[in-house]
Amino acid sequence: MTENRVFEKVVEGHLKYLHYDDSGLANRLVLPYTPKPLIEMRPGRAFGHPVYIGGWARMEDVLDRWHAGEHPKIIAADFGLEEDEVLDTIRAFSKRASPQAA
Repeated sequence: MTENRVFEKVVEGHLKYLHYDDSGLANRLVLPYTPKPLIEMRPGRAFGHPVYIGGWARMEDVLDRWHAGEHPKIIAADFGLEEDEVLDTIRAFSKRASPQAA
């Protein structure tokens, strides 16, 4: 019984990241893993892939460039992002981080 209450609190806490349209359907999820809202998922945008809020870059593309060894400053410039946004993405979503991202 206690496990269910804990689970309910966890789920309830994450529901605030869902946004709904006028008909009550979920149409946007803001990923909560960065210090400020940075990445969103929308069914009608980039086929539902995570993208930067207010931008066009896919999170996957930014991380691919990072894993290929590019510096966050160059990645940020190429995608029209701030270097801090790229670093926050790396910290939150990369399978491997380095001293640059720490």
